[in-house]
Amino acid sequence: MMPGRINENDPLLIQSIRKELRTRHYAIRTESVYVGWAERM
Repeated sequence: MMPGRINENDPLLIQSIRKELRTRHYAIRTESVYVGWAERM
């Protein structure tokens, strides 16, 4: 996946996590760690 784009094929939970983290200006690397954590749950 390209940084900066939210994949519309991702589950809604993952999309909402990405949107929230981007709204709060978190780093892309931090976003990927948080999303990875959520996916493993």
